[in-house]
Amino acid sequence: MKNFVLRKNAVLRIAEREISSLRPAQRESLIGDWWFMDEDDPEFRLVPEELRIRMRKCDPPDDCTPDTYNPLILIGLAASYRGVRNSYLETKLSEYEGEDIRVLGKPEELFGCPCCGYRSLEKRCEYFICRVCFWEDDCSETQDAYSSCNRMTLEEAENNFFRFGAVSEEAFGYVDKEGELKYMRDDLCNQDIVYKEAEVA
Repeated sequence: MKNFVLRKNAVLRIAEREISSLRPAQRESLIGDWWFMDEDDPEFRLVPEELRIRMRKCDPPDDCTPDTYNPLILIGLAASYRGVRNSYLETKLSEYEGEDIRVLGKPEELFGCPCCGYRSLEKRCEYFICRVCFWEDDCSETQDAYSSCNRMTLEEAENNFFRFGAVSEEAFGYVDKEGELKYMRDDLCNQDIVYKEAEVA
């Protein structure tokens, strides 16, 4: 029997599982990424008041191991699953909890990378780096035009992605090794099934 879980709850349950296995350097990185979030950010109100005051007045802590910072780390972990396919969340949560999970809800909208085609970019043409292939999106669209920030043409990057799994052999160490499972490709988006609550019955 399948257990149905809303997408936002599935992401939170996965993040709560992952936080206990983070290394100190990973905790420090997540805290640093989210410490200076804007007070208008919707996630800011999820942070306990005491920690919010500290974030307003102080620099990120040198010691990131106390559980005091867990709410901020959970926000960062949850954000890493934005736009991820429901099927990936289902597999992840089923492995953690030992149950057959079905995730309900629509993934957040992301934009396709001009190199690999996977929808991993939060915005286009703002130099976000694709998690799947490591292309830096400088708005290049022409195959033979040289991209100075990527140090190659888009055509060269595409060929390298098929050869190495990244825009270059060196970049392979920085890509998300499960990225092709996490994100839909622009040419395959219609094949992804989004389960809605109306389908539960």
